Amino acid sequence: MSFEGDYIVQSTPQLVDAAIVMAKRMAQVIDNGYQHQVQAGAASDFEKHWRGARFERAVADWSRFEWTGRDRLGANDVGPLECRASYKVVEFWWILHKQLEMKADKDYVFGVVPSNSRVVKFVGWVPGSFVLEHPEWQVPRITSRTSVSLDPRGRAGHWNVPHAELFNLDSLRRKHGAQTEEDMFSGNPLAW
Repeated sequence: MSFEGDYIVQSTPQLVDAAIVMAKRMAQVIDNGYQHQVQAGAASDFEKHWRGARFERAVADWSRFEWTGRDRLGANDVGPLECRASYKVVEFWWILHKQLEMKADKDYVFGVVPSNSRVVKFVGWVPGSFVLEHPEWQVPRITSRTSVSLDPRGRAGHWNVPHAELFNLDSLRRKHGAQTEEDMFSGNPLAW
């Protein structure tokens, strides 16, 4: 793996590791009968889980936090970080409402993971608590082909975090204790 600014170029072993995690998640989806809302640009649940596993692996390598979500669908993603990926830079980054409600204390890291490239790009982050301060970012839940509304408890379906509102990655490093790039890549998550 090589680090180039806020990019990671994933090695073959890293891609294989992410593929194993993706396969485990797909098995859990099938076993539990889950139906997911597909990410922007994802052709299928398969592609969604492939992109997600690759980004989580990249964030774990980048941050040196444990990849806590690798064995269980729905677990925290990487240490105190929640990971959201798209196939390209988008105007709005998506967080499901129920996830934000349960994990408002987490920091959300956003990135770009093209399906046909080893490069993973980190584009920014935002604290979950900051998102909750912006009710105008809520998007209603689609309840049928002809009806769009908030759910019975008044919650949105998801939040659209404007790309322009993302915090720069150096501030995430500082929040979690890194003073320099050397701290960041020291291998000690507490120093990070």
